[in-house]
Amino acid sequence: MLWNQRRPVSETEQATQTLKAAHDLERAAAHLRVAAAHLQAAEVPRYAAQLAGRGHLLRAHTVLDGLAVARAAHSHLLTDEGY
Repeated sequence: MLWNQRRPVSETEQATQTLKAAHDLERAAAHLRVAAAHLQAAEVPRYAAQLAGRGHLLRAHTVLDGLAVARAAHSHLLTDEGY
């Protein structure tokens, strides 16, 4: 995870991780569309197999959470001392 790394994460690495999260979100959407089609066809066991979409969503959230925490470490407000 990015948020607990000891070394700084470069912007290039952050961009790569963001693209990976986007890919996971796209795959989650695809899985969920297939799951909906299975439910519409009353194929409940096949619907359950498509819950992989949730796994892709969770993985993307993990990446984005790490990036957000890393970015928060570098953010400043106008009210911060020395800004």
